[in-house]
Amino acid sequence: MQNPTLEQILNRTEALDFTKTYKYAQQQGLSGKPALFATNESLKSYPLKIKLHQSFCNPQKVIKEIEQRAKNRQVINWFQHGKYVGDFFIERYSVKINQKVNDVITYAEIQLTLLENPDKYLTFEQQSKIVSKINSQKYKENSTVVKEISKKSSVYDTTIKTLESSINEDLSDSASQIYRQTKSIILKKIQDEGLSNAQNIVNKLCLELSTQNVLSLEEYNMIKSDLEKIPITLYNAVVRNV
Repeated sequence: MQNPTLEQILNRTEALDFTKTYKYAQQQGLSGKPALFATNESLKSYPLKIKLHQSFCNPQKVIKEIEQRAKNRQVINWFQHGKYVGDFFIERYSVKINQKVNDVITYAEIQLTLLENPDKYLTFEQQSKIVSKINSQKYKENSTVVKEISKKSSVYDTTIKTLESSINEDLSDSASQIYRQTKSIILKKIQDEGLSNAQNIVNKLCLELSTQNVLSLEEYNMIKSDLEKIPITLYNAVVRNV
């Protein structure tokens, strides 16, 4: 039996629907119907249905992790079929246990709602100034500082694993292989050299790709776009958990 992370399980989940509302206020005039004025908009929410079976995961472990993530209001870096959707919280969930063997859950169904985290993405330097425990100068000068913090972050580890296993279904087989190999090299280098050098690592590998003449311009742009999201995704995973 495999032990996929919650992020990897969510990565396989198809979200067909989402909800978003826009609010308006009414202001009555001297006569006739009132005028409408736009006010706040709600956050996006995604209802998901997940089937957990012992053939590919440990249902009991996954259910416990969902409970803890929801209770601790922990941010989830959500990918859908390998593409980064955004950061979300578990707003609500329900569990239906379909089968137990010796009091161990072997098959269950979960319905949960992911609620959009409205935080704006900031540059790494901007984020480091907000978090009091981070000295931005050290991040710039010493990559091992980031590396050590990263080792202590479980969210960072699961984000790395999710990025490693994610795919881009719009690419051809040959382009997908190049994408996976390049991404694997980037993630390994980031883990070895630290996050402070992540942007330079991505830039260098993307430049090398552009000179190989093995990809069409469209394929190269798609791969480059995905790879350029890696540093900020990992930065967010670390900054929120130090």
